[in-house]
Amino acid sequence: MDYPVPVLAIYGARNSGKSILTKRLVAELEDRGIRVMSVKGLLHEQELERPRMDAWRHQRSGSQVSMLTTPGGWLVDHQSDDRVSLTELAEEAERRKCEVLIVEGFEDADVPKIEVTPRNIDTYRIDQIADMLIDQIGTRN
Repeated sequence: MDYPVPVLAIYGARNSGKSILTKRLVAELEDRGIRVMSVKGLLHEQELERPRMDAWRHQRSGSQVSMLTTPGGWLVDHQSDDRVSLTELAEEAERRKCEVLIVEGFEDADVPKIEVTPRNIDTYRIDQIADMLIDQIGTRN
């Protein structure tokens, strides 16, 4: 599958260090001037807003899309019967002018991926992974 931006999937068991690796990689890429969209995929339903708060009430009222805005950013809750596809996420990353998409999960996707375990979390060379993604950006331009 060809996506509009390079995609890397980071997967592993619960508490294996996926978010730690993702955070390190996003920071490295951002330090190099690369705009990153990161996505945390969950296997279960999750409330994006605390129950009984106003944003939660907006979402519960039946809105297909509800948004929480602050002076420093915003969070969108888009209701859907289907799980969002990797293609949709990559298109959203491109629309938001991001150059790389990093997803936690999607281990079955046909994209480069890293399996994280508690034993190997510190063996990954973040700079080498960043180099690989930056090389992929270069081949698209």
